[in-house]
Amino acid sequence: MDGTEFQLSLERLRECIHSRDNDEIENVLTDLDSFTIEVERWPDGFFDGLVGLMRDPNFLGLTNSWKLFYFITSNWEQIPEHEKEGLREVLGGHSTTVETGWGHSSSARFSATTTPMKQR
Repeated sequence: MDGTEFQLSLERLRECIHSRDNDEIENVLTDLDSFTIEVERWPDGFFDGLVGLMRDPNFLGLTNSWKLFYFITSNWEQIPEHEKEGLREVLGGHSTTVETGWGHSSSARFSATTTPMKQR
């Protein structure tokens, strides 16, 4: 795998901003989970692209944007230590409300001390 799939996935996520297609966010992140399993490390520039999306208010306005944060915490081992420090700024300033169905919602605040939810 040469990293093309990762770059194309970033483009697909950016397109979701314009299309407002929340289902596509989930599809892309599912693909990225599969791609991540096949590589030892994310390709150069990929993580920066994810951070750019996490800082984009238009992307964050999408209902399923929180799933990008989940993807990152699920793949914590892919992130170099010096990049993890930079995430504190991004993760520390976000909160989100997630619709859970049947008229209920759940609020979550990403803190600067967020740790991985699972290890592979």
